[in-house]
Amino acid sequence: MAKEGLIAWDIPAEESRVTLLQTPSLSVER
Repeated sequence: MAKEGLIAWDIPAEESRVTLLQTPSLSVER
């Protein structure tokens, strides 16, 4: 799980959108 979180920051904005759907954690951060 932690891996996905770290990747979310490294991936582009477009990818980040998809990550938000998969990882609610990012949603809270942003």
